[in-house]
Amino acid sequence: LDEFTRDSVNDWIFTLRKRNLATGTISGHLWALKHFHRFIGQEKKIPLFHWDISIPRVPAPETVEFLELDEQETLFSLLDYTKVGHIRLRAFIELMINTGMRPSEALNLTRADLASRPQEIEIIGKGKKRRAVYLTERVYHWLDQYLVQRQDNHPALFVISNGKEKIRALSLRTLEGDFQQLIKKSGTEKKIVLHTLRHT
Repeated sequence: LDEFTRDSVNDWIFTLRKRNLATGTISGHLWALKHFHRFIGQEKKIPLFHWDISIPRVPAPETVEFLELDEQETLFSLLDYTKVGHIRLRAFIELMINTGMRPSEALNLTRADLASRPQEIEIIGKGKKRRAVYLTERVYHWLDQYLVQRQDNHPALFVISNGKEKIRALSLRTLEGDFQQLIKKSGTEKKIVLHTLRHT
């Protein structure tokens, strides 16, 4: 930490630029660094530098990637509905597409949140802002298909188990990995990630 200086950060940014990384990627790196600095100072009470890390502005994209209806159907056709992991992925995709939730927001849901099958729920999103999202019968159909396969009482709506470990809440990293395998099978040339489903 003593070697953490303004010059070392600038040198690092220069190195990232030489790797031809996009401005958005570099901004993500710097945000992580800025939050780490805040954590060290506020939580660990370790004195650090007093200068600010400036984050380059990232222009909003002119176009937003999304899945057409036929592309969605292609993804669904590639799933094996005899496997609980594939049914879970279908349920998650349906939840994302039909509510516009962020992936992390959907993963934060519990069974109790939807136990009474509400048509509307309030979630806390980015920046701790509250908003309402609306659930359709189509979403509940696929959630039912998934939940009926579960033999556990874990409170999380989406869980994972490899058969050796205890049931635990599904992580964003694991889910993104499963989704990317499906995207690869589809053969699409679009750059699709889980967040794309929100735009869809």
